[in-house]
Amino acid sequence: PTAPARIRVMDGYGRHGRWPWSKPRCFTIARAQKPSNASSLSGQPYNAMYNNNIFKKICHDQSGQEFDLGYIEEGTFIETLSLDGPKLLLTMMDPYSYLRDGLKVKELDTLSVTLTDSFASDRLDANMTFTLLKMQSNGHFIKMQLMSTSVYQAKCFVTVSKSFIQKSITEILPYYIKGLKLDIGKFPIVEDYHCLAGERPSRLLRQIAVEKGALVWADRDTLHFQRFQELWKVEPAFTYHHNKSDEQYTIAAYRQPSRTTELQEGIQKNYSGFNFEKGSIGGGGVPAFTASQNPITLKNNSVSTVDVIDYYCEGNGALRPGQVIKCLWHTANPERPLDERLPGKILVSAVAHSYYSQKFQCRVKGVIDLASA
Repeated sequence: PTAPARIRVMDGYGRHGRWPWSKPRCFTIARAQKPSNASSLSGQPYNAMYNNNIFKKICHDQSGQEFDLGYIEEGTFIETLSLDGPKLLLTMMDPYSYLRDGLKVKELDTLSVTLTDSFASDRLDANMTFTLLKMQSNGHFIKMQLMSTSVYQAKCFVTVSKSFIQKSITEILPYYIKGLKLDIGKFPIVEDYHCLAGERPSRLLRQIAVEKGALVWADRDTLHFQRFQELWKVEPAFTYHHNKSDEQYTIAAYRQPSRTTELQEGIQKNYSGFNFEKGSIGGGGVPAFTASQNPITLKNNSVSTVDVIDYYCEGNGALRPGQVIKCLWHTANPERPLDERLPGKILVSAVAHSYYSQKFQCRVKGVIDLASA
């Protein structure tokens, strides 16, 4: 087989293309080219030197058939510090329509996927179920956009209203997101919440997280609900170095997103509520009204994060959202060995695992607390 060809996506975000978590249709990894004498998916599978180091097994649940991993053209596994993931982006070769006509793969089908880090299986060893949300056919290729089934179900409209009167978050979360372990912090204050018929439960869970001053997200096998401050106290999972190639974990390239607008909008709003006896509670500055009357809940509404860094690094399957990363930005100046203008500590908010140009790579997005920005 021919050597993998490097793909370049040119757009407004630079020569590397858009970041995978912002626009799922624009992602970049290695391309495994099919040799001219290779047979089709419906016949003898060919043993190409394909680049699928994050995929160990993919099975179509409806037909019970496994996908030939040699036909994976592109693939990226994305985890985010929100209920926007985990996501899986796949492009597969299907020149004879075996997937479409033979296996009858269609939107809303589910795939059972085994993910692995071929260099260190203990870093990324997960069995997940994904729902196929979008499927596009482009000549001999099929592009698929998938989301974790547990999270997707929480994004579907409910047909029955449900009220949670003075219920704790430990009772609300598992009602809507099932099949995942729970990692929930301590939240003593309870409020009244409801999800009406025709609404999405994921919107309710986001609202609760905001009012608790917390972050809610799902990763490979766990649903998390934690305060930023508690995550920030944890010891760094890794220390990454830039401009120092002899270290184990190094940053190959990075960019700093513009955050002026985020900072200005975040510090202007002051949340307030209304009580029939006490009148308006909280407020001042640019008002933002809520249904809550609890001063602590109103204060939590202002808790937020801001993007500070995006970087490339060598593949590390252990990277996941919610981890603290220590960053050391080395310089060539002996009088100023570290560049302190760049963040020395970040919380991982998004990770894209992919195999790119014959190298397993990760793209990491980091945030800090808005109050300290």
